[in-house]
This record gives sequence, C-alpha cells and structure tokens, in this order.
Amino acid sequence: TNQTLAAGYTTEDMFRLLMKDFEAKGATVGRTPVFPPTVFPRGRVLFGMTRHLMDNVAAQCGATWQFVDGQLNMLPGGEYMHDAIVLNSATGLIGMPQQTIGNGVNVRALINPNIRVNGLIQLDQASIYKTALPNDDIAKAAGRYFDETIGGNSNVTLPVSKQMTASIATDGVYVVKGIMYTGDTRGQAWYMDMMCEARGAADLVSSSARERGLQ
Repeated sequence: TNQTLAAGYTTEDMFRLLMKDFEAKGATVGRTPVFPPTVFPRGRVLFGMTRHLMDNVAAQCGATWQFVDGQLNMLPGGEYMHDAIVLNSATGLIGMPQQTIGNGVNVRALINPNIRVNGLIQLDQASIYKTALPNDDIAKAAGRYFDETIGGNSNVTLPVSKQMTASIATDGVYVVKGIMYTGDTRGQAWYMDMMCEARGAADLVSSSARERGLQ
C-alpha cells in the first residue's frame, strides 16, 4: 500500500484505510476488537506490504488477525470465534486426536461448518493419543523428563533436543488454529483435519506449524 493518514488519525482510521486494499480483492470485515482511543497528532505515510501494516494495527490492539472464508477477523487475546463445540464419536470425531511434537494436537472430524479457525472445540482428554518420544532423546536423557502442568495444560519438555510435546488441556478445550478440508465428490470422504492447541498454551512449535497458524 501507499497511502497517507492525516494528523489526528486513530488506530481505527488506519485499520479502515488498510482494509480498502483487501476489499479491492473481495475481502470483507468480520470481527474487530475495541480500538484504542489514542489520537495521533502527526500524520503518517503508510508504505509497504498491507499485511505487515495490519500486523502493526493488531499489535496496537493486543490482537491477532487472519482471513477466514474471505473475512478479516481480528480478535484480542482471550477471545474466540465461537464457544467450545463438543467433539466425540457421536458428533463427528473420527479416530483419536493425535498429540505431536511441535505441531499441536491434530484432530480429524466430519465437516462441521460451525467449527471455525480461532474457535474452540472440546475433547475428552482420555481420547487423545499421546505421541511417542524420540529414541535419541530417550537414550540421551536417561529417563530425565519433565512433565509439567502450567495453567491447566500438561506437556513434556525433552531435555536433550529442547523440544516440547503439544500441551494436553486438562479441561479438554482446544483452540482451532488451522483447518484443511478433504472431499471426494465420487465418494463419502468429507473430512476436516484440524491443527489445535490447548487454550492458553505457550508451546514451542515448528516453523511449518507456525506457517499454518500456530503462534
């Protein structure tokens, strides 16, 4: 973008101006946070990638943003797209959710349009298949593992590789950070594969998981 904000602009003015770039490509505004009331006494030139400037807006609001179904949603920390939707074998869960190292908790279910990115799901903690720890870490650590529970989320930190298993939520509530849909018009396979993280977790994640939505 290459635009100018006049003196006396607010963070919301900056947001609306940047949105024009996205709206030109067909995007719309979804949920937005309460914008700070600060009035900036000097004008500002907005030059650069629109998404990077929108990152700055989100930071001013203590929020994160992303596109979901063509809508830009910017949510402050602790807010989610929807309340927890219970997933079990009776409501569409397929198989057992899989704990990973650095890639969240992976969940497969029948497609449910009510489940959105940055929304919540609830799983039975006992149904989650825990990941196997790497052989190298097992051999080098001589059994010295640290199973920690912080803020209601339990994980294992590997002392050798410094990796961390994805947190298991003791209350069963997870944030959906990414969704991939699978469908076959000639068959019955209509699934959604979700990458999730325990609500309130501060896990170490892989670079590939970060690109897919885990922070």
